[in-house]
Amino acid sequence: MARQLLLALAVGGAIAAAGTALAVRDAASWQVVAGSSHEAGMTYAAAPAMHDWPICSALSPATSIDGSDPDLAAGRTALGIGDWKMALAALKLAEMRDPRNADIQHLAGYAYQRLGLFGPAIRHYQQALAFNRRHRSAHGDLGELYLALKEPFKSEAHLAMLEDICLIPCEELAALKRAIASYRALAVH
Repeated sequence: MARQLLLALAVGGAIAAAGTALAVRDAASWQVVAGSSHEAGMTYAAAPAMHDWPICSALSPATSIDGSDPDLAAGRTALGIGDWKMALAALKLAEMRDPRNADIQHLAGYAYQRLGLFGPAIRHYQQALAFNRRHRSAHGDLGELYLALKEPFKSEAHLAMLEDICLIPCEELAALKRAIASYRALAVH
């Protein structure tokens, strides 16, 4: 709450200078705390908090935020540029500080998969799912890895899990459906 208030105040100065209203949420409602004089004192109905939304999430509440772990952030950056070995080095350091982080395990699995090391990739994906059985990205990537290993039935099991997890369509579900459809089309020919 304090972090949200500080962010709102920092952004509020810029917004207020532009002559528009800034609203921050307290426990009951949205209150205008900065803005032009004709907007002061306006109150808006409270929006539900993000954790109240009935939408699946790849992050469990216990996982760390990238900003709090520089090695996790470095690992994500290395993955983004395709440096799989650098990503693994950074993720191993992050894992030393947070060994039960499902995101770290998933990202390490992805890096191993991209290096063609499927055994370690499977172990890391399975560890991510042991820490967070609803980790969408781990289900999706492990499902695609099973297709690469010519094990479509295991892939379809992860597709079924994603169908249960995703209350609304999610990218991981759509990507795994496309991968399975492509696999089946190639298997027929």
